[in-house]
This record gives sequence, C-alpha cells and structure tokens, in this order.
Amino acid sequence: MSYNFLPYDPNQQFLMPPSLEEWLSDDHLARFVSGVLDHLDDQEHLAGFYARYREDGWRRAAFLPTILVKVLVYGCCVGIISSRKLARGLHEDVALRFLATNQQPGFRTISDFRKDHLEALDGRKVAGNTSLEANRTKDKIKAEVIKLLSEAEATDTHEDEKFGKDFRGDELPVGLRSKEGRLARLKEAQTRLEQKEQDSKQAQEAKLKQRVKEEEQSGKKKRGPKPKQADELVKPEAKADITDPESRIFKTRRGFVQGYNGQAMAD
Repeated sequence: MSYNFLPYDPNQQFLMPPSLEEWLSDDHLARFVSGVLDHLDDQEHLAGFYARYREDGWRRAAFLPTILVKVLVYGCCVGIISSRKLARGLHEDVALRFLATNQQPGFRTISDFRKDHLEALDGRKVAGNTSLEANRTKDKIKAEVIKLLSEAEATDTHEDEKFGKDFRGDELPVGLRSKEGRLARLKEAQTRLEQKEQDSKQAQEAKLKQRVKEEEQSGKKKRGPKPKQADELVKPEAKADITDPESRIFKTRRGFVQGYNGQAMAD
C-alpha cells in the first residue's frame, strides 16, 4: 500500500532565514498593538519606561522597554496577565514572538518590569483628536487599567508562592528535559512492565503447578473454576508512569489519581 502524505521532517532546515513579517496576517491584533506602540515610542510618549536605565551604556544589556510594553499590552488585550504565561508564550505563541522580535525575556523580567513601571503603565495624559465632551468613559477606562494591573500583580504573587520565584511552573522533571533522558525513562518504564509481566507469569505458573500437585495427591479434581494460564494474565493496557516511576494508580472518592498509598508510605 502506498500512502500519500505531505512531507514530515522535524529536522528540516530553512533554505533562507524566516522573516518575522511572514508570521502573522496583515490584520492580526499583534500588528495593531506593535504599530500603535512604535508610533508612541517615536513620539517619545514611552519615555517614562526608559527613565530607570543608564544612558552611558554601562551595565548588562537590557531588553528594550518597548518590547516589554508590547508584550504586556498585548497580554492584557487577549486576557493573559500572568508573567509566567507571557514568558511561556514568548517561546510558543507566534504573536508574542513577533512582538518581541523572537527575544525571550524571562517571567521574572516581565514581572519586575510591570512592578517598576506601574505609574507609566497606568496611563499618561496625552491629547487626543477628540473633544472633552466625547470623552465620557475616561474614568471607567482608567479604573479598568488599574484593575488589570492589580489582577496581574496578584496572579504573579500567587504563582510565586505556588511554583517558587525561580520557576515558571511548566518545567519538565529533570530526567525528561533531554532526548536521552526521555528515552531512558521510556526504556525504564518498558523494563518495569516486562518485569511485572514476568513476575505475574511465574506466580501463576507456580499456582497451577501447586494445583496439579494437590489434585494428584488427593486423586480428585479441585472444585471451582480452573485458574487462568500464565499468558492469559498479561494485560496489553498495562501502564507505567515515566514521570514518577514509583507512583501507582489509585481509586479515590474523587476519582483515579496517580500517587502513593499513605499507609504504605508510613510503613
């Protein structure tokens, strides 16, 4: 049989470097956010975000403030206020990678930037092309901005307590972070399943032999159903956890969980 599939090659190389301009459609929200903030930056309306940085070029190079403002503003537009989720998106989300020109500031950098620039993010008074009479929702908009910033701060604080200040929260266990480590864990899981099957077979074979021996000694067939053959005990759906090899599946009042028996742990 000859299948007709599109080419699939995870290791395929680009003949030419990819362009950021090709990543998003012309009408994408991220382009709008980027264009507006670039215009404000050109007009020096984002100067407040540069005030904390030295002008003599000393110290370690920092991320351009405009990039971080774009990331935070776009995050608010699409409902992402967690610094950790924004940092993860800078690796996985095409729109965020576009806004940051494929740079990846960490979640701590994003969180600290928001904290350090609350006043600037809260809004600067800029004259607009409208009349005061038409500007009836200014207070409401300002209140919404303050609310978003407060929610973002509360989210970051909660996630700091939950994951730790230096962790994003979605990191793989140490043994699964490399291709070699993942392969080793899979092989380990396969070996455990095979050993479990072998132990089960041996135990069942011993049970059958004991039954035959007892029947020969008594000269009578034992009552009840005949035990299954060893091969019949093998379950194709048997599972082994590759993240926590020692854990097991348990049924609780709230459903099934992957974990440990508390009594066994105490023993």
